This record gives sequence, structure tokens and C-alpha cells, in this order.
Amino acid sequence: MKILLSEPLCPREAIWGKFEKGAGSNTFSYGLASIASYCIKNGFKDIKFIEPQIEKLTKKDYEEFLKQNGFDVIGLTSCTATMDFVTSTIKLIKQTLPNSKVILGGVHATLLPEETLKECEDLDIICMGEGEITFLKILENIKNLSKVKGIAYRKDKEIIINEPRELIRDINILPLPAYNLFPMDEYKTQVTIAKVFPTKTMLVSRGCVYNCGFCNACAVHGRKVRYKDPKRVVEEMLYLKNNFNTKGIAFFDSTFTVNKQWVNDFCDLIVKKGLGLPWSCYSRTDTVDEELLQKMKASGCWGITFGIESGNQKTLDSIEKGVTVEQNTKAVNLALKLGYFVSANYIICWPRENKKDALNTIKYAKKLATHLALFYLPIPFPKTKLYKLCEEDGGLNKEARWSDFNGYNFDNPVYVNPRVGKKEMQKLYNYAYKTYYITPKVLWRNLKELKSKDAFKKYFYATRCFLKI
Repeated sequence: MKILLSEPLCPREAIWGKFEKGAGSNTFSYGLASIASYCIKNGFKDIKFIEPQIEKLTKKDYEEFLKQNGFDVIGLTSCTATMDFVTSTIKLIKQTLPNSKVILGGVHATLLPEETLKECEDLDIICMGEGEITFLKILENIKNLSKVKGIAYRKDKEIIINEPRELIRDINILPLPAYNLFPMDEYKTQVTIAKVFPTKTMLVSRGCVYNCGFCNACAVHGRKVRYKDPKRVVEEMLYLKNNFNTKGIAFFDSTFTVNKQWVNDFCDLIVKKGLGLPWSCYSRTDTVDEELLQKMKASGCWGITFGIESGNQKTLDSIEKGVTVEQNTKAVNLALKLGYFVSANYIICWPRENKKDALNTIKYAKKLATHLALFYLPIPFPKTKLYKLCEEDGGLNKEARWSDFNGYNFDNPVYVNPRVGKKEMQKLYNYAYKTYYITPKVLWRNLKELKSKDAFKKYFYATRCFLKI
């Protein structure tokens, strides 16, 4: 059986919007790499991967690649913002290889299996939830899918949704991702999370215990956090260092610091091994303290990104963020005091907010004066509390295309706050960026970072991004 794992034919700007010039090409699919290695371990060794965006493939190039290889099974991954391109890619696959089976996974397909199969008439099977075991079971039972847990598929003209598959209890059973199948030298992590180049991305956990109203990530990995053993994580870091000239690591886990004991053990091991790789992570402000941050810094952590979301307590409460403005302020100031490069994410014009609330969040961001601040307008992803809030608020655009669910392009926002209006929302978004980085405290903080060739490179690309806003 010949198997292809692929990203969809999708232009960079469809993912990064106006930021595509400095975003890097950080499209490495950790999930597909993990599926590939698990299937290879279990006997399906004829697996290829193709990255159309990085390899700059045209539609014709991709079609020719399919013809030359004659794959039996093609697996793709999905997120909401790329679904329009996923659908067109699957259509091309079926036109080229009509007898192949096309499988789609990812958050979007997991949340909307029936709707996705109806919208994408050429799609055969949806792999819901965690993909490794389910994808393998599909391959093993490709002629009779009735007993395969965790899938939705077509049987004649009927859509069948099988019972869900339980989560993988111990993710340490999974082998090292199949890095060798991927164009690792071509992946360039976005400048906002890289101190040195090349920096590679990793995941060390699955699941999230929190209930933020704007997030749907737990649809795939559940609400219980499961970690890899720290020894395995360090071994993987060493593998990337030794095989791909990796100079730094960026951990993409949504809340890296939720288990303090795990983080402590991980940091101790890095110091013991003398790894020498600077690393960064994402965190929540209520999961860090001075002792933990000091230990992380001593082990090589240079940067941390906090999801601040808003400077208004009523908004944090309405989206069930579970933190206070005071907690956010304390954690950010502590990280800055300890010498971290701190990034913060904000969303303005939430449902029930007005222009004054949005301006207050921008003002609060300037007061915190982190090195980096990223501003967004609300994106009501399917099946989230935010989607319901936007619907109740009267500003949800139900005619929006999936490509409008883009966090870096708000020309056609999916939600328009009726108290603010579309044009004013866009003005506030632009105002946030155009005034934040010329705030004296922010400007001075970033100028002090210009101490190396890598730093100049990083800020050069970042400046190109912001000039396009």
C-alpha cells in the first residue's frame, strides 16, 4: 500500500495574511510526522510526505507528483482557516487518482465531521481526535471500516459516524516523529519565537485542563494533560540538534507550565545533560511563579508567550479565562524583571465590549510593554463558547468562508461587534499595532535586544511584517 501524507495546496498569505513576509515557514506538521512514524513502526513502510507550500508546487506540479507515485491512500490535516484549500486539494487528488482513499484529520474535521463530508464530496474518511492509532486502523481495515473507532465515512450515499476512540493514555508509546520524511532544513520558525536560527518546533504534551471560550483545541486531545517523559523530550531535542543543525527549540504546547513538577524535572535534566539549546514556550500567567521562572531561565528558556487576551476583567470572566488582570500584570512584570523576552497576545472588540473597552486593552498592553504584542479581532471558531457569544450578540457572519477564519487578516471579519462596527474595529486593530511599537518603553526594550546578527535578522523580518499593517 502506497501512502502519502500531505499539507493542502495553500498559499502562505492564506495562513499568515499580512504577516507572511516575516512569518517564516513554520508549517511543520508534528501530527502528520507522528502518524507517519507510528504507521512505519507497525509495518506500513511505504510512506511519503509532501509540503506543497515549502516546495513551491503549482497545481500542475502536485498533480504530476500524484500521477508519478500512484498513491492508494492520501492523508491530509485541516484547520478551519485552510478548509477551502483542503477541499480544492482533495478534489484535485480525486480527479488525478479516482481510486485512492482520501483521509482528513485535524481540529476542524473532528468538530464538524458530518458537515465536512457534506461540503467536501470527494472526501472519503475523517479521522477524528488523535490520529496515530485511528489512521493505522483505517489502513488495516480499509475495505471494512464499520468497526474502526474514531472515524466518519461514506457508505454508499450515507454518512456513518462511528463511536469515538479513547485518547492515548501514555503518549510515550509513540515513536519519535518521522523527521526524516520532512524537509526539515526548509522550515524556518517565525521570528517572534526564535532567538537563534535555525530554531525548530516541538510538542511535549497533549490536552488542556482549561476552558477558554475562544479555543477548540481540546476537541482533539481532550482536557487531561498528558506529558512525554522529560528524558524522551531531551533525547528528541538532541536528535534535532545533531541531525538538523538545530540551534534552538520553540515548544508549541498551549500551556507548557501547567505541571510544575514536570517542568522542574525537565529543567534539571537539561542542565545535567548540558544541552546548550535556548528554548521558548507558551504559558498562562497563573501557572508560573518566581522560583519556576528562575529555574526555566537557568536551563536555557529565553522567551515566554502569555495569552493575556484582555485588559478588562469583565471580558476575561465572560470568556472563562480563569485569571485576573492583576495575575496577568504580576506574571508579566516578573518575567520581564528576570530578563525574559516576553510576548503577549490580545484580542480586542470582544462580544459585549465597546470601543472604550478595546482602547483600554490597548492602553493596558502599552503599560505592560512586553517586547512583543500580537493583537487580534475575535475569531469565533465552530463549537466554541465564543461562537455562541458572537451569535447571541448579533454580529456573526454566517455567510463567511472558512478562509475568513484567519488570525492574521481581518479584511472580512467573521464577527462584527455591533457596538463598534466593522470599519472602527479595523481602525482599532491597525491603531494597536501602529502605536504599540513606537511606545518609548517598548521601543527601548527592543533596541536593547539588538546584540547579535540573529537579533538583527529577527527584527528586520518583524519590521517587514508590521510595515504591511
